[in-house]
Amino acid sequence: VPMHLHYMLVEVFKNACRAVVERHADGFDDLLPAIHCHIVHGNEDVTIRVSDEGGGIARAHLPNIWKFMYTTSKKSPWARRGEEFQTRPGDSASNPLQRPKQGGVLAGFGVGLTLGRLYAQYFGGDLKILSLDGFGTDVFLHLNRLGTACEDLPQNVLYSPSMRDSSALEEAAQ
Repeated sequence: VPMHLHYMLVEVFKNACRAVVERHADGFDDLLPAIHCHIVHGNEDVTIRVSDEGGGIARAHLPNIWKFMYTTSKKSPWARRGEEFQTRPGDSASNPLQRPKQGGVLAGFGVGLTLGRLYAQYFGGDLKILSLDGFGTDVFLHLNRLGTACEDLPQNVLYSPSMRDSSALEEAAQ
């Protein structure tokens, strides 16, 4: 679970930071509004709220943020991927100066929030977004407290042959 929580939080903070910088940073040393994070420990769950003043999301675009491959990034990292991994005459796999560069593209793949929400739902929580177009966005990450819920699997998976408890059948046969 820690790896999944880390992934979800990185995606939420990455989006918040990017939105604030794109909205407020005109120069090198501009003062940027803070991104606030509140962690609330409730009786049933832990909720993490991340609030930014990055301009928000237009109401018309809100349904799109949960679609895989949807991005608001101006440059698509997918366009660069092809040229990074093409071989050229004289390339050598053993030459580190000619290997594709490692490192992260900050945004643009279109899977961060969608995958983060799937992780949250899988563990019995949810990821919700409330946005004020022209001001900012609040992201709520709800997580079940440990010990109160297991994996949130659909009923058809729970009743599939691989998930059935065979111990009852073994006892009846004896």
